[in-house]
Amino acid sequence: GEGAGWTLHQFVCMTFWCVCTSLLLLTACKDPGIMLGPTEIPPHIAADESQFRDWRFCQKCQIYQGPLTAHCNDCKVCIDELDHHCPWMSKCVGKGNMKWFKLFNLSWVIYFVYALMSSFT
Repeated sequence: GEGAGWTLHQFVCMTFWCVCTSLLLLTACKDPGIMLGPTEIPPHIAADESQFRDWRFCQKCQIYQGPLTAHCNDCKVCIDELDHHCPWMSKCVGKGNMKWFKLFNLSWVIYFVYALMSSFT
C-alpha cells in the first residue's frame, strides 16, 4: 500500500544511525590499551640511554610507562598511547580503541553534514 515503504532519506538516516551507534559501542567496549606492566624496565631499554630517559614510573599503578603511556586519574589505570578520557563514554581513548573512535567521529560528522544538506533541499 501507499506509505508502506521507506523513503531513500529515511533509509540513509537509519543506516547512518546504525553505523554511528555500532562504532560508538565498539569504541566504548574495546580495551583502550590498559597497561599492566612492565614492573621493571626491559633490559634492552635500560641499556639504551636515549630510550631510557623517556620512561617513567607510575606511582599509582606501580609500573613503568613507555614514552606514549600515561595514567588516567578517572579510570585509575595507565593507558598505552592515551589520547584523552571521554566523559560521555566514561572511558579512555587510547591505542586499543583509537581506530574505532576516529571512525565514529567521521561517521557522525558525515551524518551531520548529510542531515544539514538535506534540510535545505
